[in-house]
Amino acid sequence: MDNITNGFYLSLCMIVKNEEKYLADCLESVKGIADELIIVDTGSTDLTLEIAKKYDTKIYNFKWINDFSAARNYALSKCTGKWILYLDADERLTSKSINELISYIKSENNIGVFCNVKSADYQRGSTNIMRYVRLFRNNPNICFEGAVHEQIEGSLKNEGYVFEFSNIEIEHIGYDVDSETLNLKAERNLEILLDDYSKTPNGYKAFHIGSTYVILGKIEKAIDYFLAAIKDENLEKNHKAHCYRYLAAFELNIKKNYDKAIFYANEGIKINEKQPLLNIILSNIYLYNGDFELSDKYCHLAYKYNSILKREADLASFEIIVEESLIVQHIVNIALLTINKNLFNDFYYKLAEVKLDDNWEKTLLLFNLVLNNKIIPDEIAQNINLFLSNEHFESLLLALQNYSLIETKLKILIKAKEIHTQHLGLIYSLAETYLKLGNDNNALETFEEYYSLDKKNPIVINNLIALNYKLNKMSKLLELIDDAIVVFEPDDEITTKLIALRTKLLTILK
Repeated sequence: MDNITNGFYLSLCMIVKNEEKYLADCLESVKGIADELIIVDTGSTDLTLEIAKKYDTKIYNFKWINDFSAARNYALSKCTGKWILYLDADERLTSKSINELISYIKSENNIGVFCNVKSADYQRGSTNIMRYVRLFRNNPNICFEGAVHEQIEGSLKNEGYVFEFSNIEIEHIGYDVDSETLNLKAERNLEILLDDYSKTPNGYKAFHIGSTYVILGKIEKAIDYFLAAIKDENLEKNHKAHCYRYLAAFELNIKKNYDKAIFYANEGIKINEKQPLLNIILSNIYLYNGDFELSDKYCHLAYKYNSILKREADLASFEIIVEESLIVQHIVNIALLTINKNLFNDFYYKLAEVKLDDNWEKTLLLFNLVLNNKIIPDEIAQNINLFLSNEHFESLLLALQNYSLIETKLKILIKAKEIHTQHLGLIYSLAETYLKLGNDNNALETFEEYYSLDKKNPIVINNLIALNYKLNKMSKLLELIDDAIVVFEPDDEITTKLIALRTKLLTILK
């Protein structure tokens, strides 16, 4: 094979089974870089091996024994290169990483290189980046440990290897599958994990069992294992911090126990304050708890630490770095829900280069214009029902309270009312807008519509009294006062004022 490593001799190390969908692209990504392609097959029945043969690979068979480390260690034993890069079939080395990889394999030192493994899941709208040692100098004493979610770092450490953190990026597309396929993979891993855990339990295995139960939607079972994991004093600190993150999210989203959610999140922050996802959880907790100032604070911290982790050299062996566009969208969404203009403006323009869902893009544009008192095109104002979700409708009503372009505001409210026909906040805002525009008849009609749905709002009653009097609708005014006296009978102060007003009106009308 022609290669560009100039004889430094790199072995690609892989184990595969029924990977015809992914294998060719994986091998293409290292074409001309790896001098040796080692593939250990654990029982393929599809075209995997035929595809492998097209790439001048060395193929070996290994009987599957429900132990990923055993298979990987067999593959390691076949590698003759000075350096080893290990990949799964659903991973690809990115082209921008090639030069940096080559610079590492020129070294004669015992080094383990942490690479960024970017896992995209477009079907569920999530992406994360984790760092693992994927490149290391060959040594016959090196071996993987763990039946599933196998690790190489412990063995490298025992052999005196130095760890370095690189910008080498590996794209992992195996999670970007339908839920059924993802669940099948999780169930397979769970069976192996549970068996391994029953033999030699520890916090690391408990963490991965919990994470697998999360994928399968069995949250209650997951929590048991996260609670077990945090009791293990030997569990790597960032795994423990992520356990606390899961526990905090469970208390927040399932149990609605905000105090316990804050407790778990803060326990995680004590371990690693720079963990982006923990800061996101805290921003959500304080959002739902009504403390918008702290929610704002943790939004900024989540973004700050996420950005730092992308370039930080001294990073722990396990961390989740969130795709920037996703963390920004999360923060912008919190800004919308809290009508936080400053937070919105801090992050809205960071999404300029991101390809967004059309409805989400229009929603953000609408809020940008409203919050910053800018002109809203008729196309947006007249079509908000086509793109604005119910989740953000309440926020829009609040944002419109300070919107100074009244005519445009009226158009938006009228359009929104086609869908939200009996929304009291919307009806009140619409009536108030008519009033500001001097359209007393429409204001009266709209306040009356509100009154028909809720007769106990004293502000609405005051507006109705004032408008009926101004428009000289005295008979309707007297009917309204009589009605209000009955409604507010238990409140002596209000009924006394209403009776006095009725008496004064009757005197005027005589």
